[in-house]
Amino acid sequence: PTTDRGENFQDIDAGDDEEFYEPEPLPVLGRCSALYTFEASSEGSTALEEGEELWLIETDQGDGWTRVRRLHPSHLDPMPEGFVPTSYIDTIEMFEQPHPV
Repeated sequence: PTTDRGENFQDIDAGDDEEFYEPEPLPVLGRCSALYTFEASSEGSTALEEGEELWLIETDQGDGWTRVRRLHPSHLDPMPEGFVPTSYIDTIEMFEQPHPV
């Protein structure tokens, strides 16, 4: 297709041969346990059940949130990885080296 000025352009929605970039999952830094139940209420956060153990993926960067991943995610879980309030978890173990997924 061309514009009214005769320039060619590419329709970015055209074609079914688009490649999607799937980033590698972040390595595991340690394990943590949920101290309290947390209901995820914003995009990027994930719910916690009190006593649930999780993988620690990214430590608090000073904003009060820590990124975690479920130890045993279910295909039914809409958000097996996300951010939770740092004050809602207790770090059980930090690994010397990050572990691959």
